[in-house]
Amino acid sequence: MLTKNLKTNFILGYSILTIITFSLVVVSVFQFISFEKQAKYVTEDIAHALKIASDIKSHIFSLRTAVEKFIYKAIESDKLEAEATIKKIDTFIAQDLKSLLLFCKKKDVELIQEKISSYIESFSNISVRITALQYNAQRLKKDHLDITNSFKNIIISPDNKFFSMILTHAFTQFVNAVSDIQHFMYFHNGDDAQIALEKLKVIIDQLSSCDQCEDIQFMIDDYRDNFDGFIDVSLKLDDEIYQKLLPLAPEIVNLAVDITNNGWSKMERSKNLINIKAEKTKKIIIILGSLTICLGFLMGIIMSRQILKPVKKLVQYATQVSEGDLSTTISLNTSNEIRKINDAINIIVSNFKNIVSDIINNSQQLASASDKLVGISGSLSENASEMQSQSEDVASTSTQMSNNMSTIAESIHQMNANVREVTLSSEEMSIDIQSIKDAIKTLTISMSEIDKTAIKGADTAGKAKLYAANAMKIIDQLGISADNIGEVTKIIKHIADKTNLLALNAAIEAAAAGEYGKGFGVVANAIQQFADQSNNAAEKIAVSISEVQDNIHNAVDAISDVAGVMEHLYTFSEVIQKDVDGQQKITENIFSDISSAMTKTENAAFLMREFSEGIEVISFNTSDAAAGVNTVADKIKHVNLAAKKTALIVENVQFSTTALSQMSDQLMALVNHFKVEKISG
Repeated sequence: MLTKNLKTNFILGYSILTIITFSLVVVSVFQFISFEKQAKYVTEDIAHALKIASDIKSHIFSLRTAVEKFIYKAIESDKLEAEATIKKIDTFIAQDLKSLLLFCKKKDVELIQEKISSYIESFSNISVRITALQYNAQRLKKDHLDITNSFKNIIISPDNKFFSMILTHAFTQFVNAVSDIQHFMYFHNGDDAQIALEKLKVIIDQLSSCDQCEDIQFMIDDYRDNFDGFIDVSLKLDDEIYQKLLPLAPEIVNLAVDITNNGWSKMERSKNLINIKAEKTKKIIIILGSLTICLGFLMGIIMSRQILKPVKKLVQYATQVSEGDLSTTISLNTSNEIRKINDAINIIVSNFKNIVSDIINNSQQLASASDKLVGISGSLSENASEMQSQSEDVASTSTQMSNNMSTIAESIHQMNANVREVTLSSEEMSIDIQSIKDAIKTLTISMSEIDKTAIKGADTAGKAKLYAANAMKIIDQLGISADNIGEVTKIIKHIADKTNLLALNAAIEAAAAGEYGKGFGVVANAIQQFADQSNNAAEKIAVSISEVQDNIHNAVDAISDVAGVMEHLYTFSEVIQKDVDGQQKITENIFSDISSAMTKTENAAFLMREFSEGIEVISFNTSDAAAGVNTVADKIKHVNLAAKKTALIVENVQFSTTALSQMSDQLMALVNHFKVEKISG
């Protein structure tokens, strides 16, 4: 068996190999898990960001469609749809901006935000101006109808053909001018607008010579001024729409496309980088695994050379010793446990050689001593026979006496054991009764505490019931207050709607005023935004009040349930209190009975202990007497046995001397088999 140091070397070598192998496995597992997680995170994050870019494109397309529909048709529902889409885009970008920064530069994200903000701002300004232009167009249409009716209502004498011809020609020119105006409103062609203005000017000049046409002249002049302002605003609005607003949408879409392309490129680069790292890790693991295997083989070869060669030499030397050659020793040039085995074998061989030499000397002395024993054995035989006859008589008498004393001692000992058992049983019963008494006393205290707790629980349940009733009253008042707040919210919403309508009218009037109404238009726009905010706040308040009312109803139901539970708890507390009172009385009766039984048991245990002590004294004295008799009997028996053995020994001495002589001869023959010459180092 290997010693401690050699075992340590083996364990150390295998431990190093195990640790290296385990480390490789752990590193490879964690490395691959890390790569897998990185690939998963990169794929998920970039896929999420790509979805965001795609959603931006789809939202921009939706916004562009709604904006263009509103621009060309000026329908309020299209405006509302565009505003709803704008809110979605704002919320979308605010929530998912960090995801875009995973694979986009910050300036690219800021650029697309800036473009979207510009698009939204331009649309907000344009929508207000389109609404104002729509109002002006309706006003021009109304003025056109009023002028037409005025032409028809003019009464000229049939004899005045000149003025009749002027009026007819002016009306025809007015109809043509209105046609040009409508053509301009549809196609926004500046030439049509200038032609219409020239025609209206000619009509005014023609009607200046007619006294009866003075009112129509002023109406057409106002109509011309209004249309002139409409032309200026409309053309500027067209420039802003076609040069600023509409080109922004393709730019935003192109930015989103660029972001998408960058995302795909980054995803591919990340995947390639992760694959490269995985391949490198795989190669490192293969190299380290190969080195570990080679190191294991090398350690095995070294360990085998350190152990096998010395072991072979030890086997050869052991074979030599087994053949009886004790004249030489073995020496191994090692410094480990094999060297210790070598030294131990040399010591064993040296000691064995000394033993063989001593046996040779002792066998010679044994032969001479056996002759002397023959003479001594004769005299011993005679003395042994006489002593045997006398000891047999004494032994029979002492044996009978010893048996009688043993019987008495066993009876007393048994009685003492019985008394002890009774005493122990009494003491154990006293202890058990004391434990029961303590337990019942503890139970009595616990029942008293339970009674107090039940009373407190009943009081607490009653108070909780009152508190629940008060809480229900307070929550009812909260419900009434919430209803009142709802009414106030409706009034606020109504006022916001009125304010919004007034702001729209103010914006229309400001647009109609042209350059002079721009400052007022800004104020009207701010008022309209404030009205929208007030309307939204009122709606949110209404929703919150509705939720508060629902919560109040739920709270009323919950408190009603709590009140019912408290009622049951109050009833249960009273029942528990009554049961505890009954159990407490029963426990007190049991405690009284147990105390009486304990007193009687303690008296019985005391008397049994005194009786047991007396029996123990008698048993001790009887045991001493029996022990003395037994000792005498044993000694006499030993004397008798010694006499018998002495006779037998004397009879066998003569045979033994002959056997000793034969054994000494055989022993000499055996030790002559060994070679015990001087040991050479």
